[in-house]
Amino acid sequence: MVVQYSVRCTASGNKPEPNHFGDVMSLRETSCMLPDVFKNPVQRIMLMANGNLQRVLSAYYNLPVSVEVVYNAPEPSDKPGMPVRYSRDINLV
Repeated sequence: MVVQYSVRCTASGNKPEPNHFGDVMSLRETSCMLPDVFKNPVQRIMLMANGNLQRVLSAYYNLPVSVEVVYNAPEPSDKPGMPVRYSRDINLV
């Protein structure tokens, strides 16, 4: 699957902002062209949520959303000093 993401950034003084997802409150216009297989708006929301999927889905449905952890374990790594990666399975209920 290929996801095309484009950002047009402007900040005070007409200087470009950093090209990253970090500041959701900045002055920027974003667009994302997903493949046609993602016809459902909720699927597109889930793909583009930036670490806030629970809050976004709660707002979309206007209902509380809870996370039920099914599995959560660190993945083995042979690179000391690198951030720990986790393998997780959850249910959003």
